[in-house]
Amino acid sequence: MSKPESKTILILYLSIGSGHLRAALALRDALRKEEHLCRVVCLDLFEIWPSWIGRTIRQAYLNFIKIVPGLWAYLYDNKSVKKRLDGPLQFLARVCRGKGRWLLEEFSPVTVVCTQALPVRLMAALKREGGSFRLVAVPTDYTVHAYWLDEEIDLYLAPSAESALLLRQRGVPPNRARVTGIPVHPSFSRNPSSLDLRRKYGLLPALPTVLLMSGGEGSVDLEGLIRALDKSQGDFQIAALSGRNLKLCACLHRLRPRLNHHLVVLSFTDRVDELMEVADLLVTKPGGLTTAEALVKGLPMVLLSPLPGQEELNSRYLESQGAALVAAGLRPAAGAAEKLLSRPELLAKMKKTARRLASPRAARAAARSILKLGDV
Repeated sequence: MSKPESKTILILYLSIGSGHLRAALALRDALRKEEHLCRVVCLDLFEIWPSWIGRTIRQAYLNFIKIVPGLWAYLYDNKSVKKRLDGPLQFLARVCRGKGRWLLEEFSPVTVVCTQALPVRLMAALKREGGSFRLVAVPTDYTVHAYWLDEEIDLYLAPSAESALLLRQRGVPPNRARVTGIPVHPSFSRNPSSLDLRRKYGLLPALPTVLLMSGGEGSVDLEGLIRALDKSQGDFQIAALSGRNLKLCACLHRLRPRLNHHLVVLSFTDRVDELMEVADLLVTKPGGLTTAEALVKGLPMVLLSPLPGQEELNSRYLESQGAALVAAGLRPAAGAAEKLLSRPELLAKMKKTARRLASPRAARAAARSILKLGDV
């Protein structure tokens, strides 16, 4: 008896920040678990595009969010601007058409899944030219902006009921939008021993822990935030994740002896799930994946200086639901953290709300919807 021919699902993302990659990997693992005969390929488009395209897109994005955030807010979800940007997007699609066709010829995917708006728009252009694959959009923020919209998209896996309603209001047929939540890796649903993890990371067993994360582009001033927190009253300890910034890591280690509060400095790790397990409060930028992971852990958040656009909308959603407080700077963030740690009843209420909003099975639900759509 011949072995059944496996079908391919292609997952595409861009390596700007880490959230889009984490969502792609969560989907990849869920798809492989749901259907063993399915071939799942996960690719960063920057790895196959001409290098100048990746450099240009990354630099333009960083310049927008750091230098002219107001302009980024204007561009972010403006329908009239979107129409004017269709020309540059079409130019980019023409430049990348050869690589896109190569992807389709090389992998012959039955379904293409995109965790970022730009890849989904480019694949939609190829689909219009006669591509026979199904196209799935997986937004990784709580509000779906205008750049995700395209008639060639067969299915939107919406991060929230509110975002699904917004899609319908913007003309997406109800049968093309399904609420699954933001895909989070199953490791965040595990509950290992908190005491063992505190020992593992050098945290004191009896003190509440404030976890600090600098964001995908390292845009949080961790040293300034730690100094602001250290002026706060109350007994708590700080765990700071400095990422791949070795200079910052060394700087924070030198800061430790001068602090009133116990500080643990952690460099890059792929076990953020363990750090969230031992934390009582998270202070971070409001990226979609990081906040979705925190919700699964039932972890209240202080969201620091959200950028206009997706971060501001994420913050607005999470604060309105009662899972987070939003702070406009380092001192307000430290004040919000001190307030929550001094009011255990409020912290407990936010923990409960976070778990209610969480979608721990989002990756599995998304995988099943993708497999059903492509008849894999």
